[in-house]
Amino acid sequence: MRKPAKTITVATALKPGYALQKYLKQHDLNFVEASAFRNSELARIADTIANHLEGFDQFATQHVRGKPGKLYSIRKSGLSQEETNDIEVIANILDILDFFSRYQNTADEIILRFKNINPSNAIRRFLAGQWLEIFAYNRIAELAGKFKNAADFEFYANLILQDRNGHAHEFDAVVFINGDLFCIECKTGKFSQTEIHKHFEILGVEAGNGILLGTKLSEANINSVQDRYQITACDTSGFCGTIKELFADADPKLSQNQQTEHRNTLDSLGHMIDKDIDKVADFISSVAGVYAKGNLQGSYGKNDTTPQNSKIIENIAKKLKETRILTEFSKNKRKHEFAYAVNPDPAAVSFIGGDWYKHAVFFIFSKYGHIVCDEVRRNVPMAIGKNTVTIDLVIRIRNCAIYVKVAYSDYEDKAKELAAVSARLPRDIRVRMSFVLVCRQIPDALKKQIASSYPIVLASKTQFENALADMIENGANLNIPC
Repeated sequence: MRKPAKTITVATALKPGYALQKYLKQHDLNFVEASAFRNSELARIADTIANHLEGFDQFATQHVRGKPGKLYSIRKSGLSQEETNDIEVIANILDILDFFSRYQNTADEIILRFKNINPSNAIRRFLAGQWLEIFAYNRIAELAGKFKNAADFEFYANLILQDRNGHAHEFDAVVFINGDLFCIECKTGKFSQTEIHKHFEILGVEAGNGILLGTKLSEANINSVQDRYQITACDTSGFCGTIKELFADADPKLSQNQQTEHRNTLDSLGHMIDKDIDKVADFISSVAGVYAKGNLQGSYGKNDTTPQNSKIIENIAKKLKETRILTEFSKNKRKHEFAYAVNPDPAAVSFIGGDWYKHAVFFIFSKYGHIVCDEVRRNVPMAIGKNTVTIDLVIRIRNCAIYVKVAYSDYEDKAKELAAVSARLPRDIRVRMSFVLVCRQIPDALKKQIASSYPIVLASKTQFENALADMIENGANLNIPC
């Protein structure tokens, strides 16, 4: 009996965000559909292919685009050692991920047959060129978190739009940063420079903001398309640097005063949520759930919501909109129902996902800041072996140094990170060092387990704030009851 075909979820549907909706309205275009690539297995294969292109081209051309279900034999005698190594690396990963119904790697040949090529042809489409689109999408996703100063950062894969004549046009990847549009077209084979230029013109891409990512671009190709059409061209090795440079021009840094004001606003908002978390927890979970499903619009309403709680939710939602975490918000006046649209920016996602609690802890320093502390630093990166751990707060008061991580969830993982920092930092007998994990809500059993396993102190926000106040006002050491 044959095994059932493996289901491969290649893309997740996306709805248009604020920046895209605004752009389409200005350019008389209609949204049809868009996707996100969130399959980590396919992302891993795409990265592997990008690093082993020499052998993959032959692998894909001769053995993937043929008859579905065919048994292929790749003779090693006709390949260079580099090509053979590349094919083996890619085939081994595909085999681990259960893509083959038969796979055998001998000294002379590689024998394979793909699973579930019909009816969807998902594997063949992926290996025939979609891998490059996934590679590009994931490089953009990695950069997205570095553009937290951007008021808008939206990106889409396989964006399909309809022009005023009803004709549909598909764009491999589209990015918006502060209203500036960038479009990426991915090519693994031959292409027409003129057709790509016309394609960018349909979307209204400005000169220099259209990017051609290709796997077979010669230096002459790159220079020609850049000189003739002002299209930025690069291969996989240069793609990340290219988009980083282009995107940076669209993300002007906020002034120091603006950064401080924005940070303080988020701290205040985190404090508001924490203070009334019992009343707004379901609303925050509703917004977080919309993010998790990859949607941009949602609604919230409960029949038992009191007028007082409804008002609190409304005030917090308005603040979320002011800080661009929500792009839209409205309330049904007759019922306690709310409709909203979320901002897909990674910083907004992180805030709703639990960073609001970190900002609530930061809010403590609106009262106890640099005036009374010798030093307060946020988000301090520390190298632990080959990894980097971010310490949320480093506080120095007299001869005491306090290292703080804030946890809304994943308590044990955060405890391990903090313990690793404790183990690596050199000790100075003149400095009393404390390592504190500030937790939102932790089960007693897990609290006891962590306390007995790691050389750190666990505290609630209130306990931490009271202990800090005692240090500052009374000259005491950091004393947090277990």
